Amino acid sequence: MLPNDVGVRLYSSLQQWFRVVLSSTCPDHGMVQTWLARQGLKGHGQVLSAEGLPEPFEDIDIRANHLRMLRSGGTPVGLLIDHDPRVVTHAMQVGVTGLCFGMPRTAERRLDIGRQGIRDWSSIEEEYADRERTVMG
Repeated sequence: MLPNDVGVRLYSSLQQWFRVVLSSTCPDHGMVQTWLARQGLKGHGQVLSAEGLPEPFEDIDIRANHLRMLRSGGTPVGLLIDHDPRVVTHAMQVGVTGLCFGMPRTAERRLDIGRQGIRDWSSIEEEYADRERTVMG
């Protein structure tokens, strides 16, 4: 998925004044770092992935776990931004300000939603690998 212009500008603006921690639901931390580098997103304070977390976890569980890990480690979390209203609601329930940020064109490009609804992870991995092979030539 390509980052959206407004999202990149929001990220860059926040990064100038705050320590930005990115949370990914991808189980491969290296893949997350590679994607961020290709998109030109750098200088973040920390990147959290689902690597090493017991499966199966839903996205909301992973994000809630990341928030819990940060706060229990002493990292102050002043704002959580996510596209999933359930994650934002959870953040607010535990006392963290939440902002739901979504973009209309994401829905048509999301790898986890196919024409028949939610797809299983293996088909998403296959599609991602096919896209990578196409890009890499």
